[in-house]
Amino acid sequence: MKGNDTTLLQALFSKYLLVYEVNLNKDTIEVIYETKEYGTFGMDREGIYSEFNEKYTKERVNEQFVKEREAFGTIEYLKTALSVKESIEMSYTVNYGKWRKCVFIREELEEGVPAKALMCFEKLKDDSEQAYWSANTAVENSNYLQLMEALCSNYAMVFCWNLADDSYEVVRKTKMISDMTYGRDKENLGFSDILIEMIKHEVYEEDRAALINNVDVEKIRERLRLDRSVVEDFRIGHDLATTRYCKIKLVRIGSEGPIERLVVGITDMDDSIRQGIKRRSILENALKEANQVNEAKTIFLSNMSHDIRTPMNAIVGYVALAMADFDDRDAVREYLDRIMLSSRHMLDLINEVLDLVRIESGWTAMDDTAENMSQIISEVEAMIRTKTDKKNQVFVVKNEIQEDAVLCDRLRVLQILQNLLTNASDYSPTGGTVTLEVSQRSYAPNGYIGYKFLVSDNGIGMEEAFQAHLFEPFERENTTTESGVAGIGLGLAIVKQLVEMMGGTISFKSIKGQGTTFIVFLEFKVASQKHEEKVEQTDLEEDVKKSITHLQTPIFEGRRFLAVEDNLINLEIISKILNHMGAEVESAIDGKQAVDKVSATKPGYYDCVLMDVQMPVMDGYESTRQIRALENQDLANVPIIGVSANVFKEDRIKGREAGMNAYIAKPIDISELKEIIKNTIEGN
Repeated sequence: MKGNDTTLLQALFSKYLLVYEVNLNKDTIEVIYETKEYGTFGMDREGIYSEFNEKYTKERVNEQFVKEREAFGTIEYLKTALSVKESIEMSYTVNYGKWRKCVFIREELEEGVPAKALMCFEKLKDDSEQAYWSANTAVENSNYLQLMEALCSNYAMVFCWNLADDSYEVVRKTKMISDMTYGRDKENLGFSDILIEMIKHEVYEEDRAALINNVDVEKIRERLRLDRSVVEDFRIGHDLATTRYCKIKLVRIGSEGPIERLVVGITDMDDSIRQGIKRRSILENALKEANQVNEAKTIFLSNMSHDIRTPMNAIVGYVALAMADFDDRDAVREYLDRIMLSSRHMLDLINEVLDLVRIESGWTAMDDTAENMSQIISEVEAMIRTKTDKKNQVFVVKNEIQEDAVLCDRLRVLQILQNLLTNASDYSPTGGTVTLEVSQRSYAPNGYIGYKFLVSDNGIGMEEAFQAHLFEPFERENTTTESGVAGIGLGLAIVKQLVEMMGGTISFKSIKGQGTTFIVFLEFKVASQKHEEKVEQTDLEEDVKKSITHLQTPIFEGRRFLAVEDNLINLEIISKILNHMGAEVESAIDGKQAVDKVSATKPGYYDCVLMDVQMPVMDGYESTRQIRALENQDLANVPIIGVSANVFKEDRIKGREAGMNAYIAKPIDISELKEIIKNTIEGN
């Protein structure tokens, strides 16, 4: 220290001969202040603190204080004592008879535990020496005084118990337990007897026998040979309704030699123990709920197995029929239409599961754009009317809104209405009635438009007992076999999650045998401009025609693609699709082969790489990274499109971070594949 720093230290530590800074976590020591007259007492200026404490005590402290002074300076004791007090001190004589005082001042805490302290040495005058000494001789082993003070701060009653003669001294007593005078009218009654009398008078009857047994002197000695302390919980009071939980802790004084002296603390633990009981109850309820969820998932897996096998059976069956009737073009075309329908149904099941996972995991966010609510209603009407017409159902749509330009997530609004209306149609009989009524609410916050969506049917309705579980995932009142309706019990769970994400509410009323009505309230911001969009009604036949058109158009004639796919069937399918679009296709069955093939070519040899993600040897992400790291930048910049069954947002992000230009999900939509490849190789 120099200049002002030295002056400041002199002002702070003027009464001390020497000051060290002790790092209690690192066990290090360093001088920060010393006087010219005394220096460092011949001790090291820095080093290992525990070694300093041992050396200083043995070389400098008077023999009668050695054991006491060494214990006072241990890191374990300092951390304990300085946790409850800012400073502790001890006076003793050095080996040439002079009195010294050692003061430890807490300097720094880490997570509530002392981390650093100042160790200050002070010279005492004769008057204060004698006064201090006479005051301290009244308490034996004064080095444990600080420990008892720390204990007292957390305990209602504290005693020093001498096991040798069964005597005791009261350090602290409150009104938690009425009195400790039990048996004092009897001669020669020791602390152990008084403790038992206290237990008999104060402790709840069911806890008495066990506690009396556990505070037996010999049993305590036996347990303290294995551990430094003994803890017992018990209740005080005579009426169960008013009992309070307490704790008695017996701590051995000294770690060596016979077990003779203890510090005994008794404290009220009612709040913390009852909180623990409450937490256990919460955990037990959580376990019960988890078991219920697992049971629901078991039912879900059973339904899922059935509902996936049903369209799979149709696909396998129609493939067999198509092969048998191969020369009958009309029959094969009909079989292919049914295969497409079954595959779409199976994909819908998978998408429902993934959709719920995305929503519950927080991966779904609303994508609000300027939309026309009347257009959305017309679009969902077109989709549902195809379904109701097939069942000869009456589908009534009433649109009574006056303002329709809003900011909303069009696809999610469609999803909500489509799910509710699909259920209404599915659970209504042939010739039944399905109704959609949309009205504008008379009140909404400034800048918002409020809508009421009512979806009703005259179908089978629901039992009252099931209605409480209607929006729970995987819940269905009847299985697919019983109801005749395919599904796994996720549609309404998804609807409720989406409605709540939009800040809306959903309610329902259902009567068994009469039907069900759902009411959804949603509010949307007013859009600055109307969104005009032509509503296109698409059906299966139209989609098939589009796919055939794309396959028959050689848009990629003269192009060469590298298809990377470990599944040979998938590799053949994507290769054939690209061949039909006019492209030449080469293949690789893992990511390493893809890297080798790209690096072995000249720039421009491949117009695009279609990269599967999950593959053996090397996955698509790592393969993309290695291609991007090639020295030849023209080769490294070849367009790469990720192709994967992983459709979550983070999978797309991971692909982009690896260097993929685009990402397409399986099963591949042919028109989407064409557009993505076209945009990618054209640099869009």
